[in-house]
Order: sequence, then C-alpha cells, then structure tokens
Amino acid sequence: MKETYEPSGSLERGHEDKMEAMHPVFEQKAKEIERDGLQMMKELHDGKDVFHTSEHPISMEMRADKLAEVFHASPEERMLTKMAIAYHDTIIEKDEADPGSVIGMIKRHRGAREGDKPNGAEGNEAKSADELIKRMRQANEEAGEEVFTKAQMEKARWGIDATYPDVALGADFKGASFEEYPYYEVAIKNNSELGELLTELKEQGITKGALFYQPHLENPLEKGQKVPHEVLMTALADLGASGMGSIEEFAQEGDNEMRELLGNLRNVDVLERVANGNEEVNIADRGKASAMFTGWLESQPSFAVGQALRFEKIAHLLKEKQGMADEDVRGLRKLFGNYVQNIRGVRDRARDVKVKYEEIKTGLGEKEAFQYLARTMHYEIQ
Repeated sequence: MKETYEPSGSLERGHEDKMEAMHPVFEQKAKEIERDGLQMMKELHDGKDVFHTSEHPISMEMRADKLAEVFHASPEERMLTKMAIAYHDTIIEKDEADPGSVIGMIKRHRGAREGDKPNGAEGNEAKSADELIKRMRQANEEAGEEVFTKAQMEKARWGIDATYPDVALGADFKGASFEEYPYYEVAIKNNSELGELLTELKEQGITKGALFYQPHLENPLEKGQKVPHEVLMTALADLGASGMGSIEEFAQEGDNEMRELLGNLRNVDVLERVANGNEEVNIADRGKASAMFTGWLESQPSFAVGQALRFEKIAHLLKEKQGMADEDVRGLRKLFGNYVQNIRGVRDRARDVKVKYEEIKTGLGEKEAFQYLARTMHYEIQ
C-alpha cells in the first residue's frame, strides 16, 4: 500500500517551520537527491522525448522559486519542492502509437492513486514518487540517522501525486463549457479582464474545450484541507507556462507536447516520407497530419482558458479556505498574470498560421503547405 499524506495544521505552518534550523545534513542530502533526479531525467528522456526532457523540471524549478517567495516557504519546504520536481516525471511508461496511423498518439500510463485514469496507483506519477521516496530512505541509511522524516516523505509524495492531471471533456466529449465551470462566476468577478476576454471569445465561437485539472491538489483545497507549500508549489509550477510564461514560451511548450504525443511522426523516416513523398498515401497522410496540427493549434486557447479558470478557483480557495493573506494572493495573481495575453496570443497564432497554410496550399501546393505547417510546429524537415 502506498503512503498518503493527511494534512494537519494551517497554511501558515510554514512560518513556524522557518524558525527551526534545518537538519545539519538535510541540505546536503536534498541537493544530492535533486541532482540525482535531474540526472535520471536526463538519462531516461533527453534525446528520446520532446517535452518531458530534463529542461522541463529545470523550468519548473525556476517557477517554484518565484512561488516560494509568495508562499513565504521555508528553506526546508523549498528543498523538498525541488526534490519532488526533479523526480516527478522520471518514470514515463506508455503504450506506443498505433503504427498504422500517421497521427497515432502515445498513451502515457498516468496515475498516482487508486481511481486515477488509466493506471491508478501503478501509474507514472506513483512510480516516479516511489523513486524519490526510495532515494530519501537511501539517504537516511547513508547518514545513519533520520535526515528525512516520514512526514517529509509523505509531503514529497503528495507533491508528485498533485501533478497527476485529469480532464473534463463535457457531456458530449467535445469539450466542457467554460460558463458551466463551477467557479466561473468567481473567476470573472475576481478577474474582470478575464471576464472581458471570455465575452470576446464567446462572440468568436470559442466557448468550450478540454479542461485539464489536478485532482490531488484541487479536491483537498475544495474540502478545506490544509495543503502543504511543497504540494502547492510543485503542482502550480507543473502547469504554469500558460499563466507564468510568455506567449512564445507557452506556444513552444504546446508544440513540444504535441510532437511528443505524435509518436510515429517522431520517426525521422516517417516524417521524411510524409513531408516529401509523392505517392497517394503520402498525400493522404499529409492531409491527416495537417488537420491534426491546425486542430492542435486551435485547441490551445481553450486549454489556456481552462487553466485561467482553474487558477482563479485555486486563488479563491487559498484565500477563503486556507487563510492566505490578501497581499500574498495579489502576489500569486501577479505571478500568474499572463493568461489573458497568452490566450489572445495563441488564438491569433492559430488563425494566422491557418491563413498562411491555406495561401501556400493554393499558391504552391499541399506539400509545400504541409512543410510550412510542420516547420511552424518545430519539426525539422529536410
């Protein structure tokens, strides 16, 4: 049975922790474990994956450093967060893409706890957390004493658990309505700029999408459970680009995620055939891939809207149920202040790329149009 963490105390408990000196070897061992996690990520995924490379946790750590200031996190909390981030995606088991489909996608074995889809407590998040806990126990054995307590291990595991994503697709599986989001009214009340944008998007026919969320963070917040800083910082950093990053950073992350999922097009020979082949099957595959690319681009504004609504929910719950000070909520809101510009940015990008694609297709042909589209999505076409 996997250990789970049942929180106690308040969100302010971190202030109490800061008054206590860290264990003499805690920082040394924590840095070693963080380094080992990043090295494991590099060895397992660099050169093999596209989005989930060692650059992903490094970017997350930079976001977590900023979050730590808002949460007034203690040195211990910061180090535990860095450890969780370093390990949270080390294990990524998956089913390979259907070789018979040029746009076949890999299927990751997601799951942190029982009931998570599709792999429950035997999923990637659970196994990644196992790797971290194993390394923390090893550090205790190496030191001959309890450097990392059971409570710290439980918080580190919960931090990784909280990165597990689920998705709401709506009753028809074609997208969940923004206006039916349970915290929609709270969101537009607390963020009038977002409300104005949602009205604008509605006029353009953008009213729903796949709404990704983190149940092992959000469900406890809704229930009024006190969520440790380590969990908050790890989870918020993982889905942070749409609110914390620039338009370019957010768009790049989206492109990388798509290319990682499209397993067959990561094969150089397949990509070369599709991009340059003249046979009927190649023309057909170019059409399928082009539709996939433009559909992905058009999905990114809705994804970012979902994240903006989710952020407003979390900020509201941190204040109302976790006792977060108004000043700190404002600080958190400032950190995640790029949602509106990023939503507009990826919406405009999707429109402009599609227009250019059609122009090239009409003027030069479908092959050249596909090559433009693929390069725009950061594929390397010979």
